[in-house]
Amino acid sequence: MIDVLLVNPPGYRGRPRRGPYELVAVGEALRRADFHSELLDVQHAVGESAVAFPKGFVEDLPRLLHSRPARVMLITLRTTAGPWALLISREYRKLFPDAAIVVFAPRIEDRLRRFMRDDSAFDALCVSDPMGVLPTVAQAVRTGGRGGLQGVPGLLARVGEGLVESAPGVPADAWLANVRPWISPDQSIAAIHVGRGCPDRCTFCAAHLGRGGLPRYQEPETAACDAAAAFRELGSPATGFVMLEAENLTSNPDWLDAFAEARLSLGANFRWGAYGRIDHMDEGMRRRLVKGGCCFLFIGIETGSPGLQKVLGKHFDLAAVLPRITALHAAGIATQSSFIYGIPGESDEDFKQTAHLMAQLAWVGGYVDWSPLRIEAGTAMERLTRNHAMTLMSDHELYADLVEAGQDPGAIHPEIGYRMRRLDLPTLSPRASETAMAWRTLLMRLPLTAYVLARGLDLPLFCRLWQDAPSVGAEDLSRWAEMMVGQAAPSALPFVRELAAFELGGAASATKRFNLELVYPDLRRAPWRIGALFGFPWWIETGAARREGVDA
Repeated sequence: MIDVLLVNPPGYRGRPRRGPYELVAVGEALRRADFHSELLDVQHAVGESAVAFPKGFVEDLPRLLHSRPARVMLITLRTTAGPWALLISREYRKLFPDAAIVVFAPRIEDRLRRFMRDDSAFDALCVSDPMGVLPTVAQAVRTGGRGGLQGVPGLLARVGEGLVESAPGVPADAWLANVRPWISPDQSIAAIHVGRGCPDRCTFCAAHLGRGGLPRYQEPETAACDAAAAFRELGSPATGFVMLEAENLTSNPDWLDAFAEARLSLGANFRWGAYGRIDHMDEGMRRRLVKGGCCFLFIGIETGSPGLQKVLGKHFDLAAVLPRITALHAAGIATQSSFIYGIPGESDEDFKQTAHLMAQLAWVGGYVDWSPLRIEAGTAMERLTRNHAMTLMSDHELYADLVEAGQDPGAIHPEIGYRMRRLDLPTLSPRASETAMAWRTLLMRLPLTAYVLARGLDLPLFCRLWQDAPSVGAEDLSRWAEMMVGQAAPSALPFVRELAAFELGGAASATKRFNLELVYPDLRRAPWRIGALFGFPWWIETGAARREGVDA
């Protein structure tokens, strides 16, 4: 029998975007303590089509689990993986009723505490370093069964109908120093955990709660050695990079300087990415990042509305966003900017301000994302919205996946399925979620077309989509593009149609009337050249060039 079965549940369709760092480290700790453990990486199995998902997943679970009897099952629970982790745990309970089921939910422990008061799916919640706790758990269950969980330091354990939290165990971030790099199955990206916590206090984020208010970091010399080793394993060093996982790495310039020196002393040339803030991206930080080998940054912009910035606890100049992102790209650093909708007090005009800022960033080559505000347990935003009604988003990816799997999303406990819910705001159009999903998809796959429509032609795009357009799924990109292109002025229509055809199908599907294949990269870098290159009076007449800050 397995002492501990370690389970990484699925969270989405496709290949993994992150690795089960902690579970691999826990497995190593268990082996050092002479316990038998196995890792069941369900997300990886889903990505390899070895497990049906989402349709057929519930039916496939017995096959997946029945050959893995264990005394203890440790399962991680994060964001969209929550409902799937719950389904796995319930099925495991049916198959092996004597097994102890322990959940590890970093950063959302408060949410799990609430869930466990209502539901007995989990026997215990690991609130400490799992590498320090699990060998003790394995020994306790081996000798005393599930009842042995009571009194294990670092656990919130179920005792009858109640919950008892034992003495604190090893701090929950201690595993940082022991987690080895993760390499994606296709060897395109690697990742190492280098820190936890954030010194900033955004109202919607849980990164600073608890011990997170005092960020902790791995030694930069160790991180540089691990990053160099991981980079050597990538299949394409020219395009691959190592992600340095920490909530807000650019808040620690001294660490970045030490990391750059360690990289230099190793004679290494690995490329890396990190999470940061736009208000840190002045010239000094940009030079520091370039010198250190940074090639990618994930940046939380969140809104294009100055008023909503205050609600979110953001305090930077929105006018600086585009110049700073453009400067990062010019320095060879790619960016992905995250945005939020469904913020308390948000209006349709706020929503459009954000959409236009996203269009500008996508045009200059940045990746963008737009998701609903998630109310994280214990945050200032939770207190601010305590009396706000929530609505279940039927157009959310998790909602759709659960329906396809034969599950009722509305029956999922709100503390587990919170990612499918957003604030029910009377100030914001009910079509906001659908429009946000479609706009994000268009900006990622048709950035030039979307930009020209939204910025160059001043179309009342979002009002039209909300009020007049038929309901079209975000995955049906060609229909969204056709619908929007049809709104263009007759003089602009040939160009915009060709843009859409080019971006949807590549050079083979375009007529090349405008030589888009040759000038496309230049247009992304210099949108004001559209009128000059093609002699389009409509671009000048609409004031597009002036809006770009260029004399028409």
